[in-house]
Amino acid sequence: MRLDLPLWSSRSQRTQLRLFAVFGLSSSWRRPYSDSSTSRERPARPEPQTFKIACGSAGSITVDLYNSHLLANSTSPLYIYLPPTGLHLRETHPAIPSFLLSPTNALARINYRWNQPPPSPRPTSSSSTSSTILPSPSPPLLTSHQSYANHPFPTPLHDTLHAYNFLTTSLLPSFAPQLESTSSPYKSTFSPDSAYYKPPPTPKTAQRPLIIYGSYLGGTLATSLALTESLSSKHHAYSIAGLIVKNGIFDWTGIGTSLPPESSSEESEKKPPSSPEQSLAMRADFHWDTKTLHALKMRLFASPAGTFDAFASPVLFFRTSGLDVPATWPCLEPPTTTSTAHEDTTIMSTSLSSPPPPRSSTSTPITTHLASTTQKAHLKFPPRDSGLKIPRTLLLTTSPPAPPTPYLRPQSPSLKRKPTPKSRSKAKAKSDSITPETQAYELESLMRRSLTLHEFKDRREWDEAFDAETDASERVEVYELKRGTEVRGEGEVFAGVEGKGNGETDDEEAVVSTWIKDYLG
Repeated sequence: MRLDLPLWSSRSQRTQLRLFAVFGLSSSWRRPYSDSSTSRERPARPEPQTFKIACGSAGSITVDLYNSHLLANSTSPLYIYLPPTGLHLRETHPAIPSFLLSPTNALARINYRWNQPPPSPRPTSSSSTSSTILPSPSPPLLTSHQSYANHPFPTPLHDTLHAYNFLTTSLLPSFAPQLESTSSPYKSTFSPDSAYYKPPPTPKTAQRPLIIYGSYLGGTLATSLALTESLSSKHHAYSIAGLIVKNGIFDWTGIGTSLPPESSSEESEKKPPSSPEQSLAMRADFHWDTKTLHALKMRLFASPAGTFDAFASPVLFFRTSGLDVPATWPCLEPPTTTSTAHEDTTIMSTSLSSPPPPRSSTSTPITTHLASTTQKAHLKFPPRDSGLKIPRTLLLTTSPPAPPTPYLRPQSPSLKRKPTPKSRSKAKAKSDSITPETQAYELESLMRRSLTLHEFKDRREWDEAFDAETDASERVEVYELKRGTEVRGEGEVFAGVEGKGNGETDDEEAVVSTWIKDYLG
């Protein structure tokens, strides 16, 4: 006989309940009062303070602040959290990671807006009947107001900057300690116009560290915010101490200038359980690919020019795109002859909740996917005399889900040799696909190059013992979170050696907590 007991019950209460079950007595158990010393209740999730931030003529957004009382300490860090998708899918967002939202952390969540209605339907050219192919319906919105559903880029960028300015210019100064006025004011024997005049000393204030965390679309905004707001000056009351991005999207230019990949007939028949936007919002370990970005581009950007904005593609801060900006989205041109229903369906490849059907051999693509017209050139970032610096960055990626493998009983224990780092780096360099890993490693190499050539340039001249490459690798890191491998056996599912199994990644909390502790102490 098994009795499910509450996890927050005391040992004596659990023993009493087991005795009740053994002797057939009533096993009903009442939750003790909250003031009982023997109760071990789980701490309830704190209720946030919500601030309404005006965004000029574009309406307003909200910022949720958790554990604001911790900001009374001027050295207590503030965690800034950017959700994986826009506000219109807030009800399906995953929970804020526990290592960020804890009783010991002050956290601000920026509820940015980033969505627009799907493309308008295109009528088919038919002499007999005029049918219309409608795109897939949009996800349910939190409000029926028409303007709520039209917030393409750069609206999320403006929302993020308005919220960040509110946090740094209005909220955090309200928690700054008041300086005590001294009884004896500073006096100088020389006038301010004299060359011997010494200005009064400015009181030294500790900088409050800001740690920015974002995933997926929020990772794009978090990266752009950290790169353009990380000031090297120590006279500010705050500083961006770290940037953490999970499965971020750092380059949209290849998606904005290319056609969606072809889908096999088997993939076309399969109906996905949710749209790509909902996959990003609901699954914290979702591994996006080229098809996902192609399905999202017309829901996020009003035109291909938006994908060439450096704030949407942060790699463009460090290099040029090498591509020409197309005037319209690449699509399939229908043939001049009479079109069939299948060909019309092929033309409407912008349906975003399901993969496009196989292309017809009679349709010809428009030549809007231009190859690199010029060689990609490196740019100097941060610019000279800008006061910016490359923040300490941790880029997290998750591996794609592996199909279940049949369980084989091992005959003798054996170890498989893992590939060396050199072979793994070569494999990543040869991969031309657009994945979280390839984009994370490209951004890592660009940021490290900027540190080595620009920020560490003067120090390398006078410090012979200084290793610029080692310091750059410590400043910007990429960590691949391993996914649990499911092995199917005789009626059971066995978790693999790496990861947690069941599609979850390994201990992200331990990785991030260690990374933060190494810097903040």
